[in-house]
Amino acid sequence: MLERAGISAVLALLGLVLLLAAAALRGGTPSALRFWMDPWYENWQAERVVLLGIPLAGAALLCAAAIAAPVESSVPRLLGIGGLVVLCVPGLYFLLAFLPLPGFLYPRWARLIRAGRAQRLQMLRGRGLHR
Repeated sequence: MLERAGISAVLALLGLVLLLAAAALRGGTPSALRFWMDPWYENWQAERVVLLGIPLAGAALLCAAAIAAPVESSVPRLLGIGGLVVLCVPGLYFLLAFLPLPGFLYPRWARLIRAGRAQRLQMLRGRGLHR
């Protein structure tokens, strides 16, 4: 019983740390935390990991903590399993790299950087410098 409580606590703590890290990276304050959003070229892997991967991993760890919780009731386990089922949809979207990330996932400051990149690319294409 004590062993399950420890495992559940560690999983919950790791999940919370990942969710806090994702929130800090998404917030981008201080500006050093904006490294994943380069203004000159698209780093789709870093953007995908910060916007989907880290939050999904954190949420999945919280669901696993609920499943491993040493409680008499089966409600936390059912909620954890339901949460993992719900997380399958964004998880599949994360794994399908050919699907572009929708703009609403990006914070406002990152959408401005994306718009600037698109504008520069449009200018380069207009000059015939980029295919």
